Amino acid sequence: MSSAAELTQQAAAAMQTGRLAEAGPLLVEALAAARREHTEPHAQILEALRNLGEWHRLGQQWDAAEARLREALAQGHALGGPAAGHVLSRLGTLYGRIGRLDEAESAHREAVAHLERTLSPQAPPVAEALGPLAHLLAHTGRAAAAVEPAQRAVDVLAHAGGEEVAGPLAKALTRLAQILELAGRAPEAELPARHRVALLDGLHRASGKEPAALFPARRDYYDLLALLGHRSRVAQTRLRALTEGRDPGPLPPAETETTPDFDALARAAATPEAGPAERAAIEQAAIALSHWHFLAADRESAPHVAPHPALPNGLPMLKAFTDLDRLRLYAADHQITVPVLTLATASAAPWLARQLAAGLTHLHFNADDCSDAFYLPLRQAIALLPPAN
Repeated sequence: MSSAAELTQQAAAAMQTGRLAEAGPLLVEALAAARREHTEPHAQILEALRNLGEWHRLGQQWDAAEARLREALAQGHALGGPAAGHVLSRLGTLYGRIGRLDEAESAHREAVAHLERTLSPQAPPVAEALGPLAHLLAHTGRAAAAVEPAQRAVDVLAHAGGEEVAGPLAKALTRLAQILELAGRAPEAELPARHRVALLDGLHRASGKEPAALFPARRDYYDLLALLGHRSRVAQTRLRALTEGRDPGPLPPAETETTPDFDALARAAATPEAGPAERAAIEQAAIALSHWHFLAADRESAPHVAPHPALPNGLPMLKAFTDLDRLRLYAADHQITVPVLTLATASAAPWLARQLAAGLTHLHFNADDCSDAFYLPLRQAIALLPPAN
C-alpha cells in the first residue's frame, strides 16, 4: 500500500502533465492514507486536504473545493503556526474566482494578518499573501487601494533579499508596475519595471543562463517608456533589438525629476515656430550637465569627428552625448569600438578651445538613431562654460 507522500508525488506528476482526471483519485487516496498514518490534526493531513481542494478548484467544482479548503483551515487553526494563513489565501483566491468578492477580500486580509502574527511582518510568506490581495483590489475597480499591498509585497521581499526570493520579487515588481498603471500613476511604474529588468539581468549575468522572464521584462519596460513618451525613441530602438533577437544593451539611465528630457527640448527648438527661448532652454540644459561624453578616436583621447551635410560645406563637428546610454547606442549602431571620453563640464572649456583651434566648429549632441539631435557652436559653448582656472 502506497504512503500518503508517495501518492501525493504521483498526483503532482499527473497534474503537472495535465492529467487532472488521473490526479483526483490519487489525491483522495493520499488523504485517506494521511489519516491512517497520522492522528489529527497533522500537517500531512492539511496538505492532502489543500491539494484536493486545489484539484477541485481546477476542475471548477467550487463547492467541493471550498469544503476541502475549509477542512484544511480547521486543521491549520488546530495546529497553530502559519499554516492557516496559507489556506486562507487559497480560499480568498477561490472566492474571487466565483464572484464572492467581499468574502475574497476578507479571506486575503485575514491571511496577511495571520502570517504577520505567526511569522513576522517582514517574512516572505506575508508578501505571497499580499500579492493576491493587491490583484483582487486592482481587478475589481480599486486599483488605487491596490497600490499599498502591492508596494508592501515588494518591500518585504526586497528586505528579505537573497537568491531564493529573486523570482517572487520579480513577480511582485511586475504586479506593482501594472497596478500603478491601472491606478493612473504610470510615471511611477517606471521604477519597479526597471528594477525587475535589473534584477533578472543580474541573475542572467551571475548564472550565465537567461531567465525566461527576462525578455518579457525588458519588453514591458520599453513598452512603458514608449507609453510615457519619455525616451520613447530609445524605447522603440530597444524594442526593435529585442524583436530581432539582439541584445538591447544596458538599461537607459533612470529618469528623475531633475533629468532634462533632451529629446523633447530638441524637438521644441527645431520647430518652425521655435524662437530664442526654445534654443536657450536646450543650451542651458546641456551646460548644466555635470559631464559630457564623447567617442575617443584613439588612445590619446582625440575626439571622434564626423562631418554633417546639414551644415555649410559639411563642416566637421564633435559627436557629443548627454548620457552614456546614448553614446553606447550610437557606437553599437555604427559598429564603432573606441574608448569613451568623459569630460566634466566645469573644466571642459580649455579642451573645447583646442578643438576649435583644430578647425572644429560645433558640438553635435545625441546623434544616435533614436534621439532628437541638437547642435551647439563651439564658440558659444566655450563662452557659456566656466572659464579655465
